[in-house]
Amino acid sequence: MIYPSINIQGNIISNEILQKLIEDNFKYQNPIDFGLDKKARIGDEIGNIWNLLRHQWEVFKLKQEKIAESETGFTETRQYWISHFLSELGYELVQRAKAEDPSLPNINYSCKKTGSFPIQIESYRQSLDKRPERGGSSPHARMQEYLNKTDDHLYGIVTNGLYIRLLRDASRLVKLSYLEFNLEKIMEENIYTDFAVLYRILHTSRMPQQKGEGDSSIIEYYHQESMAAGTRIRTKLSEAVEKSIIGLANGFLQHPANEELRRKITDDEISETEYYQYMLRLIYRILFLSVIEERKLIYPENRSEEENQLRDIYYRYYSIERFRKLAGNHHFVDKYKQDLWDNLRANFRLFEKEQYGKKLGIRPLGGDLFGTEGIGLLAECHLGNQAFMEMMLWLNFFEDERRQLVRVNYGDLDVEEFGSVYEGLLEYDPVIKNENNELSFDFKAGDARARSGSHYTPEELVKPLIKHSLEYIIEDCIKKPHERLNLPKEKLTKEQLNALQEKALLSITVCDVACGSGHILLSAARRIGLELARVRTGDEQPDPASQRTATRDAIRHCIYGVDKNPLAVELCKVALWLEA
Repeated sequence: MIYPSINIQGNIISNEILQKLIEDNFKYQNPIDFGLDKKARIGDEIGNIWNLLRHQWEVFKLKQEKIAESETGFTETRQYWISHFLSELGYELVQRAKAEDPSLPNINYSCKKTGSFPIQIESYRQSLDKRPERGGSSPHARMQEYLNKTDDHLYGIVTNGLYIRLLRDASRLVKLSYLEFNLEKIMEENIYTDFAVLYRILHTSRMPQQKGEGDSSIIEYYHQESMAAGTRIRTKLSEAVEKSIIGLANGFLQHPANEELRRKITDDEISETEYYQYMLRLIYRILFLSVIEERKLIYPENRSEEENQLRDIYYRYYSIERFRKLAGNHHFVDKYKQDLWDNLRANFRLFEKEQYGKKLGIRPLGGDLFGTEGIGLLAECHLGNQAFMEMMLWLNFFEDERRQLVRVNYGDLDVEEFGSVYEGLLEYDPVIKNENNELSFDFKAGDARARSGSHYTPEELVKPLIKHSLEYIIEDCIKKPHERLNLPKEKLTKEQLNALQEKALLSITVCDVACGSGHILLSAARRIGLELARVRTGDEQPDPASQRTATRDAIRHCIYGVDKNPLAVELCKVALWLEA
């Protein structure tokens, strides 16, 4: 299911878990788990609260109209909206005293009955990602730093009334990680489904009930389930890609109209390996486009009215999402036709050539993966709807432990997974059999991985590698930027020192000469980006927008990769593009 107001960053929670929350038989979703009478109905409770909060939202909007430009609006946000909102979720707000530990940021509120659970409340005029005009860290950075530095609390909430975020201690992580609900969108567009999910995951009963009890809380259980679900999806995705390649390859070979394809393979004008490479690129185009559609990266976030219209046309008639919905609805299609394949080729052309894409406001993606010759003669071949829809089902749905179909959320997919799926395929070699003048494609056990020395580098190996090869260089850039840049040491202002530190960080060169799909390079870019964002913002835990911008600059200036395998390099480029 698509939740238009929910934004998941990192692996704090998975879309699969959000979907399960609305199932009455999912763990900790019974009335008694929310502190209600066991005979109560959760749906009725959520409906009643929804109606109360819709009324309170209208009150808050009226109050906003009377707030002068010179006023912060903090009192109105708290008094007429967010205190009511959190109260309906079971939070009993109390103002916190200034932190006794001077190294800890000050958090302004907490929940009285859940071990002083930390809550940072801001005015609706204050962005969660920008530093206040009065100075100090952004609200998001303040809460993240607080969670990282204290052992008392594993989770915290930060809100400005328009957005509400759940953050988790990320002291051992470099990637951003939080769950965000767009409250303004939920209320203005009456998105009840998203509010029901919000209630089921942010209710106070989900949170640690006492200090230091984060590991035993319901929200931590959901986080750990999300991590396990991610592992299951990765395994299922590897299997799905393998099945999809075999199914598509045979779909092309067996289509009556593809006589030229069969002739070229029989006459060795196209080798088994070349045909397989075309299949891989075709599948990875679909995966990549699925990711950027779900992450809303095709069109700018702040769109004009014309761009909105173009976006609607794209998603209605050209998108991968359209095919995914058809597959999910088990939509009947004439298996003897090939209109779906024709539609997909039209989608590809938008990203291959500027002359087509610019009409819908889309820029070409380029590279070998999206080059005009990327899928070779497949672009001119025929493919029946049945083979196409089977492929879409395999790539987008899998059975959970209860044998129910679950849709893959590509927006949650870590970019490293592009490489891990591909590197798993190196266990096989492609083979095309010719039996009674009928060609068929399959895999056989191969030695490509052994021959090339290609092995996926797991996270537990990447972290120490980055620590021992990059950390000391970053430390020199911060403590000794003059030496790094071969400049004479002189007395500098804080601003001048920061400028030198930034220049020194962006002078780092990280080159992986056997980069594969880029797992190590991604980690290096995130680490440099984190330090660069710290220098720019002055925050130990920079806000998400600053961190994303800094990581993009690190990728642009610092990151290089080489590999003997051309497709691996293409996947590395794709992963870095997504991260940036």
